Amino acid sequence: MIELEQPVQRPPSLAARRDAAGPPARVPGGAAAWDDWARRWWRVRASAAAGPWPARDREFRYLTQQRRALLRGLQLTAGQTAVEVGAAYGLLAFGMADQVGETGKAVCLVLNAGAWKLNQAARGGGAVGLPLAPAVHFLRADPGCLPVASGGAHAVALRGELSGRPAATAQRLLGECVRLLVPGGQFVCLEPLPSAARWRAAPGASPMPKDVRRFHHQILAHQRQSVAVVPPAAPPRAGADAAHDLWQSTTAGLLSALAQAGLAGFRVRRGEQVVAEAGTASEVLRWCHGPSCPFKPPLGTLLASELPAEAVSRYLGYWLRAAEFGPVRCILPLIYVSGTRAM
Repeated sequence: MIELEQPVQRPPSLAARRDAAGPPARVPGGAAAWDDWARRWWRVRASAAAGPWPARDREFRYLTQQRRALLRGLQLTAGQTAVEVGAAYGLLAFGMADQVGETGKAVCLVLNAGAWKLNQAARGGGAVGLPLAPAVHFLRADPGCLPVASGGAHAVALRGELSGRPAATAQRLLGECVRLLVPGGQFVCLEPLPSAARWRAAPGASPMPKDVRRFHHQILAHQRQSVAVVPPAAPPRAGADAAHDLWQSTTAGLLSALAQAGLAGFRVRRGEQVVAEAGTASEVLRWCHGPSCPFKPPLGTLLASELPAEAVSRYLGYWLRAAEFGPVRCILPLIYVSGTRAM
């Protein structure tokens, strides 16, 4: 068991930061209120976008499915404190509010300035103003020093906040999440596995030819065989060191990092999400690299951080080839992990 000691400079407690977050409005609200807001938000954004909004019903369905999958295992009761780390709009926090009630706290910690700006705009009211509930609080947070006292949370949830971060920063964030938990407190997280993303024929489209499917299987087999092989080292950059290595999103790597942070009793589940749909080769490239790519950072950047250059080229070559035969979807595998802080 790894004990995380209280830092000498104690992070400010929730009570100390409540004024900065603003008092919550006394309006009943939880997951249902957030869902109503999300539908209005998408309608407004769709009307302002150039061209049709891509599959907003499908995206909304994925969000609610992920919230349900992450929170259903938590055994929260009225009056407890639960923390969502990393979101701008409180997808999980509003769901937690249903469990902790008006006497509890559902805290959403916003980790970067861009997300905080979006949060502030959404909390400013108007046609797409976020619903506010007595239990829900938003706080601006530093990933290396979360503003909740040690042992101040009965549950902590993390959704897609590790990918794209330096490995050292990601490990520090996990350690901070565990620090917040009471002994026996529950931790849940969802992380994508971008290096395992794949394109498949869209429903109703003609099946991909056998040679294309065979090529895809060869790529996946090559990836599995190369997992234990260290790729050729890139030319050293000035000032580069291990602190700048990006987090590697793999199941084994995530479980190892969680164990180092002081969690145990893991339960692992799998999921997937359609993140892009393309009808032509040019659309495949737009989803992988273009400004409208749903991946942050874009899929091409994520693949380049996890696979040798030749493997990235093979992946993109397969997707471009597949798009020649009809509409294809990019499917992103997901991993759900739950654990508890040791007593």
